Amino acid sequence: MYNDFYTSQNDRYISRTLDQVLTTTGSVVAYDVTNGKYGIRSVDGLANGAVTNGSWSVVMQSSNDSLTVYGIDADYDPRTISVGDAGIITVVYSADADGDGLPDRMESALG
Repeated sequence: MYNDFYTSQNDRYISRTLDQVLTTTGSVVAYDVTNGKYGIRSVDGLANGAVTNGSWSVVMQSSNDSLTVYGIDADYDPRTISVGDAGIITVVYSADADGDGLPDRMESALG
């Protein structure tokens, strides 16, 4: 995580975990097992499965061509994942209410 108040190259980036970043935003995040995999269970009360086929995913981008994705099928612990120099962290709830394999956001955008 970039440190706006760095004093040298050694403290330009602050080592934080994904959990610390999520907590810093003010979000209430719960972790637990979903479908046999440990990860985000809910954010601000919206849980995996609250909407048909809905789940939380995290995408961390550390460079223009490097993405790390943690989703419902991943087994991860946000308390142990170092954010490092990730410039962009996106947490998104995606659902497929009609079960056709196309996320609701995509269906809405396509009309």
